[in-house]
Amino acid sequence: DNKKISNIAGKLSLKEYIALIDLCNLLISVDTFAVHVRASFDKSLIGIYSGTNYAYEWGPYTEKK
Repeated sequence: DNKKISNIAGKLSLKEYIALIDLCNLLISVDTFAVHVRASFDKSLIGIYSGTNYAYEWGPYTEKK
């Protein structure tokens, strides 16, 4: 059991989920709602995109790349 990894699927309200995204030191995520929320806070993130979904097309609108 790795105590640093948690499955929170279905356990948080939308408000709690957004607050958790804001609290992270660094968010590493596939291209999901979390990436776009994190970018809106202008905080560090790593977005992972498939070979057919390019970050320049589907990534968050931000000056940081």
